[in-house]
Amino acid sequence: MANIFDRQSTRKLCFTGYTAETTKEELVRFICQAAAPWNIVYKKYFIRLLRYIAQEEISIPSTRAVKEKAFKLYSELKIGIRARLEGVEKVAITLDCWTSANRISFLGLTVHWIDEGWKMCECVLAICQLEGTHSGKCLSEIVLEVLSDFNLSAKVCTMTTDNVSNNTAMMAKLERELRSVNPHFTTKRHVMCIAHVINLVMQAELKALDVVDEAPEVTFVDEVDLTDIVNDFPAEESAGLAISLGGIVRRLREVVVAIRGSSKKEAKYFSYCRQLNMTEMSRIPTDCPTRWSSTFKMLRGCMGKRFVIDMLLSNVLRKRSLLDVEWDLIEKFVDLLKPLQQGTSVAIQSKAPTLMRA
Repeated sequence: MANIFDRQSTRKLCFTGYTAETTKEELVRFICQAAAPWNIVYKKYFIRLLRYIAQEEISIPSTRAVKEKAFKLYSELKIGIRARLEGVEKVAITLDCWTSANRISFLGLTVHWIDEGWKMCECVLAICQLEGTHSGKCLSEIVLEVLSDFNLSAKVCTMTTDNVSNNTAMMAKLERELRSVNPHFTTKRHVMCIAHVINLVMQAELKALDVVDEAPEVTFVDEVDLTDIVNDFPAEESAGLAISLGGIVRRLREVVVAIRGSSKKEAKYFSYCRQLNMTEMSRIPTDCPTRWSSTFKMLRGCMGKRFVIDMLLSNVLRKRSLLDVEWDLIEKFVDLLKPLQQGTSVAIQSKAPTLMRA
């Protein structure tokens, strides 16, 4: 619901008078957009802010009243989405699973279509909490329920997911269940997310270069010969030290994790940035196997903070600084990763067609 509210411009909004209903509606919009807790309506200074803006003694609704208004607005929006999709002949579905910070799993479904004016449209259909195993059978049941709820079972032409095996099982189940109403929807309409494919290739390269301990199982990458890539970054000898790309990246990762995991080390990091008169003071992101282009972003961030990293290694972590030849190796590796990052940036666009760039 929040993504729909976001698209409604607030620059030209003008409220002519206070009513209890409009207050509840605007509170719901604020809470959804800001991901604020329901009990914010009880916070003393939040109430003071509203009354200061209104310049009058307005009545603040209870949490229960705001929740009821939220569900009412949700129902109205859902009816509007159904009506908007009624005249659409074909739609594409994208879906993905993820786990929140408090370890709750969700499945999100988004519908994409082209309207009569050839404008690309999209809308989040559902975000469903997952319970139990994330098997293909479980996922297919949720997808079928959402498609039926929005009368899209006969309109789905493709479904885009990542490349895990349970999605393959889900597609097989969907083909059987939709055969009577949508005979053209088969497992051949299963589109593998190209950004995920690029990330799998990237993780296979990192594994081959000994940059990561584990890489996802990728059947189609087995045919790719990574020997040339590995040979481009051979171990070298400098000042009696064995130098390898994997070892350098691991050391940089150790520094970044140390900075983000300790308030004292982070304070030192920003102190060194100020000493070197750096205008860019942002934290360096850590890499993660399931976060696209994260290794590229981490190494690029380290390159921009090269002297800060060396100072942290020497003065805080009590380890030797990186040699010039090691930084040169990292620079070459960043250049290698850059096209993959650019390809990912193009692939994740949803407001413009990308097929012609394939």
